[in-house]
Amino acid sequence: MRTRSRTRPTVQLTFLALLVGISVVGNGLAEVPAGVTEGPAGDPARREIPIQDERTRNASLWHEVVLVDGFHLDLRTRRVDATAQPEESLLFDGEQLDAQPRLSSWTPLEMNGPTTVIRKGGGNAVDAPTPLPGEEYLYDLGGGDWGYLQVLDRRLDAIRIEIAVGPKDGEALVRDPARLFASSEPGQHRLTWIADSEDARYAVERWIHGTPDGFTEIARVTGSEFVDVEAPEGRVVEYRVGRVTGDADPMRFGARAHSLRQMRPGDWPIQLVQGMSLDLLSGETDAGDEGHLEVSLAQGPSLNLMTLGEVAIYGPERSDQRPGGAWFGPPPWEKGYQTEVRRASRGDAVFFVAIPDGSLVRLSITEEDGGLALRRQIDLTGTLRFPQPPAPPELDREPDGVTLVFPDFGERMGQVDHAAIVVERERAPGDQVWSELTVGAPGQRTVHIGQPWDPASEFLVRLRYRHRLPGLPDSPTSAVTEFLTFDPGDDDQLRRALDYVLTDLGHEDFTRRQGARVLLESLGDLAWPRLEAILVGDEAASVEVQTVVRELLLDDPGGRSLPLVLRARAAEEGVEGDPPKGLLDIDVRSRTWAMLRAHGQPGAAPWLRVLALSDPDPGVKKMAEILLADREVPRTLDPAAQSHALIPPDQRRSPRTRDWRWAIEEGDPHEVAAWARDTIDLDHPRAAMVALMVAYRLELAGPPWTLHGDLRQHAELALRLVDAARTQPGNELLEAAEALIATPATQLRARRDLLDLRFDLTKEVQRERFELESADIGTLTALLNDLHAQGASYVDVVLPAGVYEDESLGPWLQLHIDGLRLIGGDGVVLKFGLQIEGVVDVVLQDLAVHSDRSNALLLRDGASAVVQNCHLIGVQTVVSLSHSRLEVDASHIDSDPARPAALGLRLNGGCDMTLRNSLVSAGTARLSTGDQIYMDRTLFDAGARVLFQGSPGGSVVARSTMMTGRAQGFINLDGLLLEGVVLDIPRDMLINVPGARMCPDTVRTLDPTVEIPAHAVLETAILGQ
Repeated sequence: MRTRSRTRPTVQLTFLALLVGISVVGNGLAEVPAGVTEGPAGDPARREIPIQDERTRNASLWHEVVLVDGFHLDLRTRRVDATAQPEESLLFDGEQLDAQPRLSSWTPLEMNGPTTVIRKGGGNAVDAPTPLPGEEYLYDLGGGDWGYLQVLDRRLDAIRIEIAVGPKDGEALVRDPARLFASSEPGQHRLTWIADSEDARYAVERWIHGTPDGFTEIARVTGSEFVDVEAPEGRVVEYRVGRVTGDADPMRFGARAHSLRQMRPGDWPIQLVQGMSLDLLSGETDAGDEGHLEVSLAQGPSLNLMTLGEVAIYGPERSDQRPGGAWFGPPPWEKGYQTEVRRASRGDAVFFVAIPDGSLVRLSITEEDGGLALRRQIDLTGTLRFPQPPAPPELDREPDGVTLVFPDFGERMGQVDHAAIVVERERAPGDQVWSELTVGAPGQRTVHIGQPWDPASEFLVRLRYRHRLPGLPDSPTSAVTEFLTFDPGDDDQLRRALDYVLTDLGHEDFTRRQGARVLLESLGDLAWPRLEAILVGDEAASVEVQTVVRELLLDDPGGRSLPLVLRARAAEEGVEGDPPKGLLDIDVRSRTWAMLRAHGQPGAAPWLRVLALSDPDPGVKKMAEILLADREVPRTLDPAAQSHALIPPDQRRSPRTRDWRWAIEEGDPHEVAAWARDTIDLDHPRAAMVALMVAYRLELAGPPWTLHGDLRQHAELALRLVDAARTQPGNELLEAAEALIATPATQLRARRDLLDLRFDLTKEVQRERFELESADIGTLTALLNDLHAQGASYVDVVLPAGVYEDESLGPWLQLHIDGLRLIGGDGVVLKFGLQIEGVVDVVLQDLAVHSDRSNALLLRDGASAVVQNCHLIGVQTVVSLSHSRLEVDASHIDSDPARPAALGLRLNGGCDMTLRNSLVSAGTARLSTGDQIYMDRTLFDAGARVLFQGSPGGSVVARSTMMTGRAQGFINLDGLLLEGVVLDIPRDMLINVPGARMCPDTVRTLDPTVEIPAHAVLETAILGQ
């Protein structure tokens, strides 16, 4: 990073190149370093440029010089020098001007630019003025030698000055033309001015900023207009126009203007994407080496901008506290601007960027559509002013029109107070064709408009506003305000308007259809009864109108109409009965979770088809399509079934054993598969999973053994390793067995089957039950301590409704009883985390755990637990496992919105975690070597963070699952297996995941720019064989 610092009196060519030249006189601007010569005796400190040849010296009145910090300007000869300081000179010391004799200054009568008639002897004497762009001065050397100065531009160590030499025997300098106006048009710049007479002749000069050529004469014209078709797009062009009398004489004192042709206007939003190279002048988003800024990070509300080359940046700012507020930018010559830096912001922010060609750009960053949008305002003339749009006005309806009352400025801001308000009207609602309707008087905050609409056919008027100040570009437009031209409280007027607009919904003219749609959106609830009647068939309408009505109802910002629209679509499709619970929820996340839970349940498929056809959210639609195409739909479970962990050890069935060497010899693959299933031990879930893998592999193979190569030997060895692993610590034996037998299909089938078996308890089990009489944390902790002291296990503790909290308890409640089940229900809230250390088969059921001091759930040292129908909220890391196992079913792992968690899940030390029918919306899941996460029919929302990250290591298996996030996908994992998964991430699907495997038919991304790496895509579908 390099901080821009002041250097003097050495002239740095970067600044000279920035301002292009040392001396400008008449027709040309000297190149740098062309024309720079050594002084007498070869003194390198004396650097000067001759102002012109004799012809120009004698005839020209109009000059420009660049005055660098520590240099002075001889006001009589117009020479720039770094050494001697004659009496008749102007010195710039980097901060102020020191002139001998003193300068005079004044406030110009004209607001829209420099003074057009400068009179000798005007103004008031000033000492050491601070040179700001636009400031004007007079100097008087006596003897009739006088002149005019205007500061054109200022940068870190230099100023550019316009000089006009007054007539020796005259009393005034007059610009001809008085004003020059430049406008950019497609492929050209148009210059206009008021000519002194019809036959007046003018010279036109052009300087393309950032080039060393300086001003070059490009035309001599008669009249008051010139069109330049040669200036490039995306470059600031400065023009000068002055009166001439012939084809060879120099140009006289005239006017100047700036222009810029842009690829993308500044008020068009640019959606920021990581890797963009931005040209802030043209609006190009793939500018490469020609860019000014690079977007090094654009992730959710987080943004990093990196400057390129000599570009300097200031900010970010959230609210501008400088005098004048957001209308004024920080001067580029003051502290705060830096080059070769990265600047970060979050959410809405403002930056200012100084470009080497002299332009200053104001960047406004806003959060829009789930990302960040950038808008640009460009100061071409060095005024440092960036007009802002008016705040929304109050609308007062009157018989003859509308009066708009705008808020006053918050503080006095000089000439800004004289800004006029421009009112623009949209030609037809929604067509985005705007024209000026009226312009208020300068400084007035009230604007009256008549009735420029036809009340018989125009029912909605849409307006937007700008500030206009002479000499500055108009401000960006305000947000749109709109009003109805009729009284919506009058039933007859409302009916007439709705009749008209519903007819226009099917009109062949797109503008009419669009206007009707915008009016209906504005009417909102007032139009609902008619729209609902059309949707359900109570009011006749064409197919086209019905389609638009459906779309309008789905676009309702509050989502209120979504259930109605989806039910209407279900009726069209012949779907009967009620939808699964939550399937028509207006919240997208809740609806997605309900859809995943409903997959495979009786009567759910027709409703999933409705979502696939008509849901407004693309993620819901795609996930519904994937579920409908599922080749192996989940089996329906008894809703009353509970976890195997509830069975006390003395009531569990002992698994059968087999001599696998004999079994392999005696049985065919199908028989051995059946025997493998018969020996499954649900007390050892991972061993049971490997046994199920063997069974599936053999069932798929079928008899005889001779057709399947080494499968016979591999199956025997894997089953023997499973038996041995039941009595051995660690997972090494099971990992070896998996390596022998596992395929993507056997993994997916075995994991789903294992979960079904673990949650398939329907018989009654004998468990002691304790019920608290009141929601008291002291009573609960005393009961748990007593049970622990008694050596109790596999007991139920029922909690009555209420909030359980006690600051003296600490961040966690320790659960230290094997087989403990905490049973809650509606209204049961625990305001602390739960810690399970070294005990097994703990079950949490129907609880809300909302901890604002710790993890919601912490498992350690070989612990195992089951979470069913719970809502867990924690801080930093919501659920943390260390050398433990956790099963989550129909639960929500969440983050506190006020203190978003960094990690939703954290596993360390060979942990095993399964999630079924669940929602995780708490940030990243982080794993280490040996950790495994399996998700089935689960919604995983990482928010602004990475989905899954190894540190390094770990593996993730997901089936019939949706994953969303605003950052990368999977980082530093050992294994990844996806089937039936929809991914909604903006970039970087895989980073260092060499073992990734994804089904080619059932894994989809919502963002078309995020590609699934080819190496991770399997050749054939995983399931369905």
